[in-house]
Parts: sequence; C-alpha cells; structure tokens
Amino acid sequence: MRRSIGLLALSLVGLGVTASPAAATGCDRTIAIQGSSFDPSAWTVAAQNDLHVCWHNGDPLTHTATADTGIFDTGFLSSGADADVQLLGAGAYRYHCQIHGFMNGTITVRPHASAATIVLGASFVLRIGDQGTFVPAPTWDVQRRRNDGPWTTIKSGTTLASFVVKPGGAGTFRFRARTHLSGDVSGWSPARVVKVTA
Repeated sequence: MRRSIGLLALSLVGLGVTASPAAATGCDRTIAIQGSSFDPSAWTVAAQNDLHVCWHNGDPLTHTATADTGIFDTGFLSSGADADVQLLGAGAYRYHCQIHGFMNGTITVRPHASAATIVLGASFVLRIGDQGTFVPAPTWDVQRRRNDGPWTTIKSGTTLASFVVKPGGAGTFRFRARTHLSGDVSGWSPARVVKVTA
C-alpha cells in the first residue's frame, strides 16, 4: 500500500492511497516491521524535497505506524504489506502501532543549512520543509538559539519551506523547527548548528 501523506499529503480524509506491492522503491528509508518492533526504531535525516519513509510488515501479524500526534497514519498493514509516508518538514515524529502499543519508533527531520560555518555579515539558506505544493498545505514554526541563550521564535506559521538567514552577531546558532498540518503538529526537530565567526 502506498500512502502519500501531505506532511504528509492526505487524500482519504486527506490520505492519498494506492495499492503497490513495490512501495519500497523510491523510499529514502524503509523501516522493517519484524518481531513486533520497528527496525530501525529511530532515524534522523535532513529536511529535503520529496522525503519518503516506507514501512514493510514482515511480521505474520497486522500492524500500523501511527504518529503519536495524529499527523500521519499508515492504516492497517497486513503481513507482507508496505506503506509510504511523505514527510513535508522538519520535526520529531514519534509513532506507534495502534494494535500493539508497546511498539514505538521515532523519525527526526533536522533543518538543513547551506553552510555549517560563515563569517559575520554573510548569510545562508535554511531549509525546513518540502518546496512542493500540497493540499492541505503545511506550515512551520522556526526557533533560533544563540550560544547558551533562550530559544526565540523567528518564524511562526510560515509557508516558506526555505529562507535566507543573516545572523546579526558572531557565535554558535542553533535552529529547530516543527511542522503543522491539518491541525496536527510534530515535535520540535533536532537543532541544526551554524557557527558565525567574527
């Protein structure tokens, strides 16, 4: 089963679903369901366009991969079935099997920066999501932390999947983001670090 979930592009109540025994082709990562567990149970990737995560149920039992916040759901996967979720932005996506609550996993999508180190006065591009057009459209919240200071919001509910950042001082800057879709929201992503030298 192939699902494009407009974070996930939703089309059955929003979940685009087409049957496909070869859903694993075109996946950036396939997570195996075996021994009543997700393998790997944790995976981190940088934000990018067309990011597909797939699940393959190699168990004799039926399972699901359902986001804890409701932002995606593969539906019931019988033995041998596949499901594909398109993640549309940075965030922490904790999920579980609705049938077997002890089965848990996490996918974390980190913002991507066009440079890891820049000189003061320079700028870089921060990517937090997919550039495509999706209905419903995702939005993102972005926060920044300078050195050991507090997290401050620099974008709230933005539709910009990437934008130029020009830090106003030297130091170590951390950027994190989360994705909103149809009233559901991911957790905050791991931070992307950019160092600015004087």
